[in-house]
Amino acid sequence: MTVDPGLQPQRTALAWQRTGLSVLLTCVATGFAALRHGFPALAVGAILAGAVICHLAVRHFPKGPDRTAGTDTVWPTMVATVTLVVITSFVGSALAVTETFGR
Repeated sequence: MTVDPGLQPQRTALAWQRTGLSVLLTCVATGFAALRHGFPALAVGAILAGAVICHLAVRHFPKGPDRTAGTDTVWPTMVATVTLVVITSFVGSALAVTETFGR
């Protein structure tokens, strides 16, 4: 059985692409909720932050033949992703509580 050394980096790149896309979609949903509640600056900030994290996640781990572009360190991308997910969850929860109990 031969082992392809390119499979693990490709799986890692695909996982980061899925993570970046899910963060983007979550931030867009939070942005639309913020816009609906009358916070346009928060909406724009959430959508832009999601787009930046999605871009970082996709570009930091290339899956093509040139896999050396993102080999320096993964910690800044992971910390930025986790930070944005936590902030988005707090903002989304606050908007949900405002919608539920604010009437």
